[in-house]
Amino acid sequence: MAILARGAIRKPWGLATGLLLLVAGCGHPLVPKSALSPTPTPPEQSAHYDAPILGVDLYSLRRYTPAVVRFDGQRSLNYIKRMLHAQNVGVMWNFYSTSNTSDAVSQTSISLTPAEVAVLTREAYRLNMRVEYRPIIRVGPHWTWEGHLAPRNQHAWFASLLKAEAPYLRVAQKLHVSTFVVGTELKNLAGSPDWPAFLAQVRSIYRGTVTYASYQGDYISQPPILPRTGKYGVDAYPNVKLPASATIGQLTAAWEHYFGQVSPGLLAKTTLEEVGIPARDGAYHHPSEWSLPGRPDQQVQARWFAAACQVAFHYHMEGIYFYEVNLADDPTHPFPFAAFFEKTKGAQAIQDCRRIFHT
Repeated sequence: MAILARGAIRKPWGLATGLLLLVAGCGHPLVPKSALSPTPTPPEQSAHYDAPILGVDLYSLRRYTPAVVRFDGQRSLNYIKRMLHAQNVGVMWNFYSTSNTSDAVSQTSISLTPAEVAVLTREAYRLNMRVEYRPIIRVGPHWTWEGHLAPRNQHAWFASLLKAEAPYLRVAQKLHVSTFVVGTELKNLAGSPDWPAFLAQVRSIYRGTVTYASYQGDYISQPPILPRTGKYGVDAYPNVKLPASATIGQLTAAWEHYFGQVSPGLLAKTTLEEVGIPARDGAYHHPSEWSLPGRPDQQVQARWFAAACQVAFHYHMEGIYFYEVNLADDPTHPFPFAAFFEKTKGAQAIQDCRRIFHT
């Protein structure tokens, strides 16, 4: 079965068509009162963590029925908490834009709804997990990477993004979600003058931590946006010219060299929002290119994850999120794709990450 890709050479973002038979949805629903009903108390948030937080991204690439969201959510969140030992979950869903130059981005009938995001939040709270929200944007008829977005009218584009995010921001505020990542890898919009007004409107709705996941090159080459939040994010896929036989020590040194270009103060306020790599020979050279061929090698992924944990600990970063557990996938019988980590040595490396953080 074919994998749908985030971009021509970017990360695949979901499961094959055969796993999407449970798709449901119609219209553009408002948030029902049930989405804002009493919920388990979120875990205590401390002002300072002694170690980086360990998180996993839980991604729903389509809308499903509430019953399916609850069932799949319980299954996936139990796996993330009890098997991977992560205390944080990044809930992810899709917004859409019709083309790279469109002035609009929106929730559609196949976006996970605010009510369904609330269902996942409550299930996470029942497991005493902290939650962040991180919507991403799929573009055009082939649902490609948001990094190519270059709207003609940026002011109109940000207004539409706020309209799309507002119902989810209200849910995040009502349920005391710890963090809302308002954008991801918007390479052509990172320097937009419309950010301050957009963020002021976001903060008028949601008073938790607001942040943004930078494209890695932007994070290194220019000051990240959202300086007033005091928190930063980066999707981390550094290209490393090392062979598949490279040791964890060699990979850690390469990661540390990459982030050594950034001030320690900034690193201490930064979360690695997305860390992933295919379990295949040659992947260190281009870890974000998930569709290239190569000999399967689980150690490649496991060592990469271990090195990422080491660098997060070394630089006293805020945390790390591994990408991704797909909501529609059964972790006990995972879809066989090289970048997924369920039931692999990569999963063991994520488990070991907590031990690294608490040594």
